[in-house]
Amino acid sequence: MFAMFKKVFAAFALFSITVLPSFAIQEINKGDVLNLEQCIEIALRNSPNIAKAKAQIKIQEANVGQAKSAWTPSIGVGTGFNGSNTRRGSHSSSDHYFGVDASISQMIYDFGKTNASINTQKFNLMAAKYELDYTTLETVYNVKEAYYGVLAAKANRDVQVQNVEINERYYDQIKAYFDEGIRSRIDFVNADVNLSNAKYDLLSAQDNYCDAMVKLNKALYVTNNPDYAIAPLEKFNIYNDVTPVTLIHSHDTSHGHEELHEDELKEITLAGIIKENEIVKDHKLDPVNKTFEEVLEIANENRPDLKTYLALKDASKESLKYTKRSWFPELSANAGYSYTRQDSTNINSLSYGADLSIPAVRPVGIKYEIDAANAELESANEDVRLIYQTVYYDVQLALCETKIHENQIPLVLNRIKLAKENFELADGRYIEGIGNYIELQDARSEYLNAQQEYINTVYEYGIARANLDFAMGVK
Repeated sequence: MFAMFKKVFAAFALFSITVLPSFAIQEINKGDVLNLEQCIEIALRNSPNIAKAKAQIKIQEANVGQAKSAWTPSIGVGTGFNGSNTRRGSHSSSDHYFGVDASISQMIYDFGKTNASINTQKFNLMAAKYELDYTTLETVYNVKEAYYGVLAAKANRDVQVQNVEINERYYDQIKAYFDEGIRSRIDFVNADVNLSNAKYDLLSAQDNYCDAMVKLNKALYVTNNPDYAIAPLEKFNIYNDVTPVTLIHSHDTSHGHEELHEDELKEITLAGIIKENEIVKDHKLDPVNKTFEEVLEIANENRPDLKTYLALKDASKESLKYTKRSWFPELSANAGYSYTRQDSTNINSLSYGADLSIPAVRPVGIKYEIDAANAELESANEDVRLIYQTVYYDVQLALCETKIHENQIPLVLNRIKLAKENFELADGRYIEGIGNYIELQDARSEYLNAQQEYINTVYEYGIARANLDFAMGVK
């Protein structure tokens, strides 16, 4: 008994070693840095929708097998013991016998009914496979959308971190000026308000980043919420540091800047504070070089939902054939063997033959069944016509959005450079006492808004490209 237990345990251990590691990709370890391809792979492995689509394929495969089984022989076997006792007056008699029967029947030809049934199930199987492809396409798109969302939230958070740094610099500088009587109190109060607003905006940006990570976890079907990072993309690059950032300085009035002299304060320039976000500095635009006709041709060849409706239309055609042939006769052959033992006598018999049977049908019922099958085919034809239109407009809209953002990105990038230059000039003017604080803050806001607009434009461009890939059926 103990030896048997050891064998069972060893078999279970072997199963664990060989099978369980195949699920390892579903786990994300703390500190992992995942790229887009890895995230897509995790989502494809974890998705319940994909698992359901695969189960539907198995169901349709079984349905094909059942339809094909009509061409296989039908076998029957039976056995029994029977007896009777009869009494007439003073006379009685008994009769007992034992018997075994076996029969086999093979359908030879049914005028295309079975073939139509098999073809119907085959097209349904094709449709199920295309449904899996479409579910995969949707899963990939959802991951891309969530991934780009995290990158955008991360970049916007970095901009807000920089904004806090800039406003802390102004607060410290203006406080020192105010204490020396160089600047008015209204500038100091405005600097304090702007710093508080910047910190509030940073908290909101951090919250948006957390929300974006939750959406990515949802797209990956990950529920254990590990602390992991995602890698930047070449066309959507940000800082490699993706750890959540807290406030790098606390708002404290005792910074010691009141001890600085005016000439020392003037040496504090924006050059040491403004850091160009790497999404601005390193973004690489990869424009779409295909015409609408070329993109549409790719979509018509690849879109799995289009292929699904085409397969379902073919299935409807075969179903109509089957319905029209349902009253056709069926030619079959049969053979049987029986063995009976009665009163110590063995009886063996062999039978064989061929039958041409015509099913009992109601002509009126068949007529309406054919009408219903014709209507199903008409509906399937309209589904195909509609999906072709859907693909057409999906491609048109996605390509239009992509082209718009391709043209916007260089313009917004140039706006950032001009806003940064204007900000630095306003900063210099304010330090020299030529410009006022309102002019300075307008320049700061313009620079901040330009960065945020650029990040959002790049994000929308990434989503547009993902939509275009989806419209073309490209994973």
